[in-house]
Amino acid sequence: NRINFATGFEWRRDGYAIDAGDPVSYQYGRTNNPAIVITNQTGGPAASGTQGFPGYTPATAVDDARHNIALYADVEHNITPQLLVGAAARWEKYSDFGSTTTGKLSLRYDPSRQVGFRGTLSTGFRAPSVQQKFYSSVSTNLNAAGVLTETLTAREGSAVTKAFGIPNLKEETSKNGSVGIVLRPASNFSLTADLWRIDIDNRIVFSSNIAPESGPCATAAACPIKAILDPLKVGQAQFFTNAIDTETKGLDIVAEHATRWPGTTLVLSAQLDFNRTEVTGRHS
Repeated sequence: NRINFATGFEWRRDGYAIDAGDPVSYQYGRTNNPAIVITNQTGGPAASGTQGFPGYTPATAVDDARHNIALYADVEHNITPQLLVGAAARWEKYSDFGSTTTGKLSLRYDPSRQVGFRGTLSTGFRAPSVQQKFYSSVSTNLNAAGVLTETLTAREGSAVTKAFGIPNLKEETSKNGSVGIVLRPASNFSLTADLWRIDIDNRIVFSSNIAPESGPCATAAACPIKAILDPLKVGQAQFFTNAIDTETKGLDIVAEHATRWPGTTLVLSAQLDFNRTEVTGRHS
């Protein structure tokens, strides 16, 4: 019985940069002089920068990177001519938040040429992307009252996210399982069906817009969100955060038919997928 073994090593560097835009795109008027009154369409003081999407300021400029290394190994063995088992493991270490180990177990059983069964159990891992970690900007969006408002997309570790108590992004982890059947009723036709489920913890999503409190504020403690946003001249804020856990279930059906002529082959395939994702947990 033959044993197949594979191994490998990976080193990767991910960089991300935002350059500051032209000063006129983000400053207060051409001269950046607050003594000159500039009004908006309602007669109030106009916001700094270009309407809709002010330019990237020196405060939002960034040039950062991270690197990671990974080792993996994979082994497969035919215990019998009909039964194939496999296992794989992968270890990764990131420069910005630590290391992780994931694994996979698989099984394939073919009692005959016409039918086969397969199954897989595995764990998964996804590091926050560099865009999710380092991106920030200011744009003009509608708030809950339908008023155009300067909205800050705050990056990890910024003054805003720290003030709101938002921790740095951490990895998403998952558990995955699938079972399936393979049917080959003819030499030129096959049909497969697989049931699968993926549970993801600490999934990274975009927050809702965090807006200041409405109504009078006698003290800063009475309106803590307003106290954070007003000094930054931001109407509302949003950010990436590990906010939810999800469960996704699905069924994949694939049919394939091959027609062969001398010197050529025509392959027709069809695929049907059903899947549903539900939020199973929230991290407020």
